[in-house]
Amino acid sequence: MKKPNRRKYLVTGYEETFENHALVNQMLDAQGLSEEGRRLIQYLYRSPDASLSEIAGDCGYTSKKAVSRAIQRIAHHLIRY
Repeated sequence: MKKPNRRKYLVTGYEETFENHALVNQMLDAQGLSEEGRRLIQYLYRSPDASLSEIAGDCGYTSKKAVSRAIQRIAHHLIRY
């Protein structure tokens, strides 16, 4: 019986992590992105499973709706970029 190639999965995981890191850096370098937007992108990268309530508390937003709107503004900005 042939052993599975475990290295393939390690390389794939590493490549995905590298690509994600490069993409986040591109987002952070986008012209016209506010400092608030940069902080939010960094927070979401470090805590991808955070709830809107957690993000609001940790990042100083007044409500979950404010976080949602900030994420939408960033998305619209990056689409235009």
